[in-house]
Amino acid sequence: MRLSIADYYALYEGADAVTERFIWKVAPNEPEEILADRFSKSAYLNIVAKAIDTYMGYVFSNKPKISELAALDLESALWKSTFHSILGGNCLGMVLPEVKEPIVLPWTSVKTDGLGHNEYKVSCIVDGNQGTYHITKDKIILSGDNIKGNEWARNPDQVIEIHWNEKKLSLVRDLAPLAVKILNYDSIADTHAQHSIYYVTDGPELTGEQKKLIPYSHIPRQSNDVPGVSFKSPPTDAMDKVEAKLEKTILRAGKVVGLEREFATEYKVQSGYSQEMQMVSTNAITMMIASANVRAINRLSAAWTKLTKLEGGTIQLEPALTPQARTELLSQLKLGADTIKTDLAAKAFLKEIAKITLATAPKEDLQAVLDDLEKNGGLKSLGRPELSFN
Repeated sequence: MRLSIADYYALYEGADAVTERFIWKVAPNEPEEILADRFSKSAYLNIVAKAIDTYMGYVFSNKPKISELAALDLESALWKSTFHSILGGNCLGMVLPEVKEPIVLPWTSVKTDGLGHNEYKVSCIVDGNQGTYHITKDKIILSGDNIKGNEWARNPDQVIEIHWNEKKLSLVRDLAPLAVKILNYDSIADTHAQHSIYYVTDGPELTGEQKKLIPYSHIPRQSNDVPGVSFKSPPTDAMDKVEAKLEKTILRAGKVVGLEREFATEYKVQSGYSQEMQMVSTNAITMMIASANVRAINRLSAAWTKLTKLEGGTIQLEPALTPQARTELLSQLKLGADTIKTDLAAKAFLKEIAKITLATAPKEDLQAVLDDLEKNGGLKSLGRPELSFN
């Protein structure tokens, strides 16, 4: 399923932004009014916003550090660039001498068609009025109704594209279609559950006094007055299958963006090794997002400093990666990654480590750790200093 960047923003916003254009027809001849009715009774599970907001929380888990005497509002610009780069895949950053904050514009407002390389036309709002930045190789021109026109010479790094990965891909590029799929599963499930009806999608189109079926007509199960028609109950597990598909799709969505644990619909006991490996991808994505956006905002600040001869300042981010307490354990477990393929193997490995490191501890203490490894995968014990490999 192909979705546009504008679709990503609509699926993030949810509510009225998610229209019936995201609802699939269950049959080619499904009437528009029935499709609209299905859509009106469906609920949108906003996993796109959950993914974006979760990573925004991880990236800004610690307050950014800004250099002293910074003249620019770098924190606000960094927040905007992070949000738009992970949701849209790309955004445009720009500094102007008169503006005390790097300007960040979503890619949905940027046009490049018919322009030269590294040239843009960007829709913007200036003092509440609609305007346009026309950015050429050597100029930045602002125009629009009720806007005082202005023109600046374009200098190196004054206008840059900001993206968290080299291919300029949205974090939700593979998640958004799953959000649409979940919406459609929900629509189908709700409609069948509420009406408890048959959906007739083919057959002769007969009208008049003959009480025959019309294509895509809704026939209540209790009706027995249609000549030549007998009703058979659908499989009793049909709704369960739809619900199971919904749950599996949600879990798949979490895996796509490295948030399997956050998207899990029920708690699963896992070994410390298994949880750590899940966190590797989450932390890697968090660091990629943070470092790319910090570099971009600092580049813009340096460009502004050259333009104005004032100190724009620098900004740093140090996300609180989770889990922090067991990074040393992970490095040790990686040494046996070729042989430790399952949670059972990891559990046995950790038991042996516990026996060595707790050899001088009371037997009750060692037994408690071994029981925890067996029953809970070591969730309570692996933070102990004796098991940290320090």
